[in-house]
Amino acid sequence: MKILVFSDSHGHHSDMLRVTESESPDMVIFCGDGVRDFEKVTASFPNVEYRAVRGNCDYAPAVPESLLIEALDKRIFVTHGHLYHVKFDYQRAIYAAEERLANLLCFGHTHEPFRDTVRGLSILNPGSIAENRYGIAEISDGRITTRFART
Repeated sequence: MKILVFSDSHGHHSDMLRVTESESPDMVIFCGDGVRDFEKVTASFPNVEYRAVRGNCDYAPAVPESLLIEALDKRIFVTHGHLYHVKFDYQRAIYAAEERLANLLCFGHTHEPFRDTVRGLSILNPGSIAENRYGIAEISDGRITTRFART
């Protein structure tokens, strides 16, 4: 399963459209700050599964602040990151993901790409799509792999 991970579009939806078309994902996750931009992408590719959380710059009360997604027996915790103060450190977000027994943590907010594995938890911050950055998570053979990409 191929999952595109976007965050922090801040009015730039055209790159998300191009990347979604070229990468042909099974799922697209948006980590907030540009929910209205993300809605334009979901309308263009109706056969892709979409999930989104709102960020600190989004006014979208119907969009949750965090999600726990089940995908191929893996659990993905998604948050924008501001509620967990990720600009200072990632520990609160990691603990929140661990409390939910997540296998993958996806967040944004910092605009800086970051990936790591901590105590078996894969972590992916794709950076800002407004700055031509996005992430890819793949679930295959019971394993999660992550990588960065640029538009």
